[in-house]
Amino acid sequence: MFSRRKFIAATATTWLAADVGCSSSGTSPAAPGAGGHAGAGATGASGSAGSIGLSGGAGSSGVAGSSGSGGSSGNAGSSGSAGSSGNAGSSGPPSGGEGGTNVAPPSAILDAHTHFFDPSRPIPSGRSTPVPWPPVGDVLYRTTLPPEYVALAKPLGIASTVTIEASAWLEDNQWVLNLAAMNPVITAFVGNLSEVLGTADFSAALSTLAANPLVRGIRVSPAQLTSANMTDFAMLAQKGLMIDVLGSPGDLMTVSAFAKSLPSLRIVIDHVANVKIDGKAPPSNWVSGMTAAASQPNVYCKVSALVEGSGMLGNAPTDVAFYRPTLDLLWQVFGEDRLVFGSNWPVSSPYAPLSTVLSIVQAYFADKGAAANDKYFAKNAKVAYGL
Repeated sequence: MFSRRKFIAATATTWLAADVGCSSSGTSPAAPGAGGHAGAGATGASGSAGSIGLSGGAGSSGVAGSSGSGGSSGNAGSSGSAGSSGNAGSSGPPSGGEGGTNVAPPSAILDAHTHFFDPSRPIPSGRSTPVPWPPVGDVLYRTTLPPEYVALAKPLGIASTVTIEASAWLEDNQWVLNLAAMNPVITAFVGNLSEVLGTADFSAALSTLAANPLVRGIRVSPAQLTSANMTDFAMLAQKGLMIDVLGSPGDLMTVSAFAKSLPSLRIVIDHVANVKIDGKAPPSNWVSGMTAAASQPNVYCKVSALVEGSGMLGNAPTDVAFYRPTLDLLWQVFGEDRLVFGSNWPVSSPYAPLSTVLSIVQAYFADKGAAANDKYFAKNAKVAYGL
């Protein structure tokens, strides 16, 4: 059975193997169910000049085949994953809310959280598996590339995406950048330098990665905010880059304190800090933590993984009322300028189709006014990621 708990456990193993420490709260730094890492770890090694990480090897051919081959195009029509076939049949999200003013979102929605990966690629040089996550047999263990996402997203008005690298494998950054070069739907990329963060190799790796203008920052765990060298994070800020933080409600105070210590660095909290959503008032530690994090003007919150937060595989509630207590607190503390839309596709797929993921937040923002809709569905992400 595919579950949020298995997401966390499987990816925690991957991060531990890569010597990346987990937070004291017990949440994996790369928990796919929590962090939407659905296989961003499936990136392959590249042997091209200027690439990050391992050179040459089997991964190079895997990149070419993954990002531009006919097999990729065939994947666009795939209906193999849970929820995918339902998404493909969607005719678009509903336009109204719960008695709201039916304000339409922008025609060009920017989805600030997707992952792409390919378990069918050759095993990269120096690695023992084709991808660090998802594991063999998992519902997400399949080729998941941009053409499939575009087929689902374009009819819904989603025009572009920020792809987040969940894999801690250094070379996987180049795999996604190679993918982005052939798929313009990827408008920005948040890499992952966990294998070198806090080491003498970080500066060179960041400089190489940031040479590509699509790169807007890196993804980190809360534990890395306290264990890594602050010089590394200051370097990100100096380059105009940012960080995505994957954590739990118990990590929000750490995020708040870190943000205060480095106000020049933009910080995006992923997946509303993976709070459990049950239709009732959210837990008090999440409320206090989000309030503290939001008090720092350089912190943004990505409203993603809502359906995953319900824990209801294949049956996540579609009514915005179920999510409203959580969304109301976010709106209260962050306001209209620092909330960002993200689908967390394809991790969201086993819980609900992409059309449902979008329609929930469209319903919520329907009565917030045109300006707030424009900001939430596109403009805030552009500010947060420096686009």
